[in-house]
This record gives sequence, structure tokens and C-alpha cells, in this order.
Amino acid sequence: MRCFNLFVIGLTLSIFSLAQNPVTRDAFSEAKEFLNYLYAIKGKYTLTSQHCQPLYKDILMERVKDLTGNYPAVYGQDFGFSPPNSLDGINFRQRIVDDAIAWYNKSAIITIMLYAGTPVFWRPYHEMNGSWFWWGARHSEEGRIKLYRILFDRLVNYQQKFTGRKRQYIP
Repeated sequence: MRCFNLFVIGLTLSIFSLAQNPVTRDAFSEAKEFLNYLYAIKGKYTLTSQHCQPLYKDILMERVKDLTGNYPAVYGQDFGFSPPNSLDGINFRQRIVDDAIAWYNKSAIITIMLYAGTPVFWRPYHEMNGSWFWWGARHSEEGRIKLYRILFDRLVNYQQKFTGRKRQYIP
């Protein structure tokens, strides 16, 4: 397992407090290794993250380094979906993939929406505490857990998109 920069404030890992084994049957070794890493640091370290925008490449990662002396452990990116040359322009998709690979090679954990040739920490239903997305502000445990179970069942059991060597789902 690669060694990640670990330092103050950032991504909390409370969602990883349920089970030690991936829920995906036949999870590939990289997914198991990543999950074990998260469990090993739980309660000891906090991983910081930075969400970047394709229009500005990784300038925000560099800014965090300038301010703190360290890069964030997690490099985040939306897979371009907006009109060309806008903040998340669709024309930047190859740049997003290239940047994700480059940051993975610098030992960052990658969080984007699609598989990009490196292990990717996919985070569906992000920003669940806000009401700006249809899945947000479901304050009861029943709401959040139910959404994840529906997604997992759909992707793993029904569509079989997250089985095999390349794609895994780890809640």
C-alpha cells in the first residue's frame, strides 16, 4: 500500500465503521487493501481532501501545499459535465483522467465518478447533509442506509457493474 500524507482537518471516515470486509463479492486485492488502510488509520489520523475543478487543473492542491506545507491526501474531481470551457467543462474529461493518474502516482487517494485506470474511491450521494441534491437532507438513518442499499443492489446484483476485476463498491 502506498504511504499517504496524513495531517489535520478534512475527510472524516465515520462511514467506514460498519464492516471490515468489502460488501462486494470477490473484491479485487487493491480494493481490500484500500479498505484495510482506512480501517488501520481510523481514529488515529484524518485525511484531508481537496475538490478541484477541471478549468483550473490542480491549482487548489498546490494552494493547500503552499498554505500548510502538505498536499491533501485525497484528490477530488467531478467528471466534466458542463458546457465546454466552463468550470466543469465536458471538454476537460481527458485532463481529469490525466490529473487523477498523476495524483495517484503522487500517492493521493482519488475520488471521481468514473473508473480512470487507477483505484478510485467512488462516492455516490456526496454532500448528503445538504438539500441541494435530490438525495440530500434525508436525515433519518433509514433514509441514508436505504439509498445505499438500493444503489448497491442495482449496481452489483441487478446490473452487475461492480463485480469482477476493475470495479468494486465499498460503502
